[in-house]
Amino acid sequence: MQNQLVRQGQQDIVREGAFDLTPRSLSEAIQLAEMMGKSALVPEQFRNKPGDILIAVQYGAEVGLKPLQSLQGIAVINGRPTIWGDAALGVVLNSGLMENYKEMTLEEIEAAGKAVFWGKRKGVAEPIVREFSIQDAKRAHLWENPRKSPWVEHKFRMLQMRARSWGLRDGWADVLKGLSIREEVEDFEAIQAPHVLAMPRRKSELPEAPPEYAQPEPVQESAMPEEAPQNTEPQAEPQEQPAPKSGRKITDAQRKRMYAIARGAGFNDKEFEETLRKEGYDSSKDVTMDDYDRVVKIFEEAH
Repeated sequence: MQNQLVRQGQQDIVREGAFDLTPRSLSEAIQLAEMMGKSALVPEQFRNKPGDILIAVQYGAEVGLKPLQSLQGIAVINGRPTIWGDAALGVVLNSGLMENYKEMTLEEIEAAGKAVFWGKRKGVAEPIVREFSIQDAKRAHLWENPRKSPWVEHKFRMLQMRARSWGLRDGWADVLKGLSIREEVEDFEAIQAPHVLAMPRRKSELPEAPPEYAQPEPVQESAMPEEAPQNTEPQAEPQEQPAPKSGRKITDAQRKRMYAIARGAGFNDKEFEETLRKEGYDSSKDVTMDDYDRVVKIFEEAH
């Protein structure tokens, strides 16, 4: 009876003759990971990496995803495992703990200037409502950021995904098992930990003072050299400021972003203008497209 249902193990019910890749032991999981790593049908980041495949499959199993679903829905972003927003919504719906949810269309988001996610959790009276606006994206330096192409090409979709991310993580954290949403994590800026010098534990371990910092011996008055004659030669006239740089100027949106980055790094208006003059610009309106990334980097590194 090819289609008969049979009971195997404690609670596993499978269809006789059905094919299932879910491993039943660690050895099966390792064998499956090695086989998948050799396939051209898995995402490129997992090819020839059976260790990463094994961990991704396990993370997916924690939230109820099959092995192949795990490779499509789990990704490592900025060194941490994440789940795609569409997969996260599917996991929450499949859990049975979401009674209903609503999202704005892209046209509604564009008209309102913000995305709103509404979700109703089973057994909870109050709905989960989260929103993410254009102003929120601008404060996070995401809106139309040329270094983050989705926020230029699909910016209203990104607002929708960010609102959904907040709603799912806040309302169904137990279902997602702590997994972050990929579309949110990939916008995080990687921060390099500062280098910390180890302090000596004993006085004997203190390093000797370098010779250049040694205290100089006092100089006798008789040994003091005579005062050098003042230079009476005329001083050279100050050099003229360089001519304004040519090239296509940056947009108003880029000027506002550059100013916001500078203010966030602690520059006041005077310091902002002085920095621009050092780079050969009298105003932020004069900054060219060719120099835009370099000038922005100056303000970012000063943070």
